[in-house]
Amino acid sequence: MSVVVVDPGLIRRAIGLQARHRINYYDALILTAAESAGCSELYSEDLNAGQTYAGVRVVNPFAA
Repeated sequence: MSVVVVDPGLIRRAIGLQARHRINYYDALILTAAESAGCSELYSEDLNAGQTYAGVRVVNPFAA
């Protein structure tokens, strides 16, 4: 597993993602950290399933 350090650059990218997609800051930070770690998918029930943010596709694990 990769450890992603939340540094000022990551925070700035998350703020940009938040503004661009109008999503919660913490969701944007998680997506930005996932992108930094090289993840292609993020499992979440809070974001739009199937949508791609910063190169990370959201998958709802509870969707049928």
